[in-house]
Amino acid sequence: MKGRRHQSSDAEEVGWISMVDLLVVITCIGLIVIALAIGSALASRKSLQLADQTIGNLQADKARLEQQVGDWTVSANSAKQKYRDLEASLPKDGQSPAVAMSQAAEALKSAEAAAAAAKSALASSEQGRMSAEAAAAAAQARAKSAEAEAEQAKQQAKAGAEASKESGDIRQELLGIPGELRNTVFVIDRSSSMLKEGRWEDTKKTIQTWVEYLPVQRSALVLFGDGIRVIPIGLGVEGPLKPDGRELPTVTPELRQTMQQELKDMGPSGGTPTYAALRRAMDFRDLDAIILFTDGDPDATAVGVDPFEEVVQLVRDWHASHPTGRVHVVGIGDYFKQTSRNFLRGVAAAGAGAFIGR
Repeated sequence: MKGRRHQSSDAEEVGWISMVDLLVVITCIGLIVIALAIGSALASRKSLQLADQTIGNLQADKARLEQQVGDWTVSANSAKQKYRDLEASLPKDGQSPAVAMSQAAEALKSAEAAAAAAKSALASSEQGRMSAEAAAAAAQARAKSAEAEAEQAKQQAKAGAEASKESGDIRQELLGIPGELRNTVFVIDRSSSMLKEGRWEDTKKTIQTWVEYLPVQRSALVLFGDGIRVIPIGLGVEGPLKPDGRELPTVTPELRQTMQQELKDMGPSGGTPTYAALRRAMDFRDLDAIILFTDGDPDATAVGVDPFEEVVQLVRDWHASHPTGRVHVVGIGDYFKQTSRNFLRGVAAAGAGAFIGR
């Protein structure tokens, strides 16, 4: 009995040992499996990291490739433009490339020559500047000298003008003509009777002398005979003066020459329309004096009108409305006749002017 109990205990012990070994084995296997799983997980994680890094690298490579493609596209477009430019520069109309190259070489030589000339000009510009400064200084000195001479000439001219005015005033006083003569109209009889005894030639010479030497600054001539004429001719002929033609022209050497030439081209003819001539002269503005040259009695403007009184009244009315203006009379030829003398003196008296017999 005792022996069977020992056997049974040994069997139980063996059984328990076997169970422990089995558990150990199972545990080891589990640990191994766990370790393998952990290793696999770590490997998978590392693989995932590598995959992410690879994806990042691929994206960077893609961006770089896209940049390169863009650069290549720009280069291609630039090459195309250069090709088009080259194609446009190719010789036309059968011209050979060799000729084109020769022409290009000649153009290059010309450009180099121009550059050399520019360089030479630049090198000499300093000398030119210094010469220009010297020339400018000399010119300035000449300008100052010329300015001094001009001022001296101006003073001399002023003195001459004053002397001329004084001389003109003296001549005016010697002639016995009172008042101002700055703006003067000469009314000249050129009727047929002026052909007698050289009256017309004497009158022309007198007019020319008086316009030149008397202190007359503005003047015109009104001639009457076969109609009314005004000198210079541009001021008008028949009819009243236009508003823009009422200003007397300034007496200049050119105007005196014009008066002389136009007087030369005219001769006496016709009647004696004194009234119309004086009326025309009175159309001018700002008159200081009207000087009437005549050798005869005036024509009547209408039947039954006293021509003497008509002219005297015209002068009287004009002087009343122009109190600073005067009408002077120069009698020519047979003004010694009683009627003529009374008429001419009456005109001068009505115009507050002088009567001068020639």
